[in-house]
Amino acid sequence: MDNIFIERLLKTIKYEEAKAYGSISHAKKELARFFDRYNTRRPHQGLNDRTPYGSLLWNITLRLRMRYEGRTT
Repeated sequence: MDNIFIERLLKTIKYEEAKAYGSISHAKKELARFFDRYNTRRPHQGLNDRTPYGSLLWNITLRLRMRYEGRTT
């Protein structure tokens, strides 16, 4: 993964999830919730306002449809 993507993700975490956690386990739990929301519910401008998960499913569906119709990518 390119550095720019990681830097953007860390900036998003900093501004959307910046809070003090009481413990490491609490931080892990809250960050897991954040990543679930980030990947499955939060639209991303760079993905035509799809979620990363939705974009993945769309691409898989498109590739399967193309394979079924005998076209290549």
